[in-house]
Amino acid sequence: RLVHEFGEAVSLSCFDDGHVVYLDSVLGTHSFSLVNRVGARQPAYRVASGRAMLAHLPEDAQRLIDAGMDPGSPATPMADPQRLRAELAAISRRGYAIDKGTAVEGFNAVAAAILDFSAAPVAAISVLAPSGRLPDRTLRAIGVRVGETAREISDELRVSTTPPPRPGVRAGAAKRAAVPDKPPSSGRVA
Repeated sequence: RLVHEFGEAVSLSCFDDGHVVYLDSVLGTHSFSLVNRVGARQPAYRVASGRAMLAHLPEDAQRLIDAGMDPGSPATPMADPQRLRAELAAISRRGYAIDKGTAVEGFNAVAAAILDFSAAPVAAISVLAPSGRLPDRTLRAIGVRVGETAREISDELRVSTTPPPRPGVRAGAAKRAAVPDKPPSSGRVA
């Protein structure tokens, strides 16, 4: 849907041990397009899709990422842990991540996390295009739309993957405390 709407390449990725792994990519409709190779891995802090997912991890998990960062990464300002944490807070507020040519020179990207029923990131969707076709004002507009699409997918995922209540437990009670549907019998158990 995003490819048809914007004509740019779209990728689906997941988070794996501090890295982004690309699961699928669809070429844009323009004659010149770049896609992420399926199976390729990138450190999560270096790419928009990784930062979109990192923004939804607990702080202790974010600190583990800090420990694995390579401060000597070429042209990666997000390799500074303080700057990364500030960017993750901004991503969390606006709902999408932006990359202006730091992951791939000359290309801009926007990405948003797909969340499961516990609000944990399970994947991210991203749009990637030459920076001339994705200037700042376009990045923001596409970012909003990518964020909306990720929320729609997240909502569908939550509906289809919310664990059913255990037998004998009222719906929703499993998260608070186990509450039987019927009071226990007063009879003795031999």
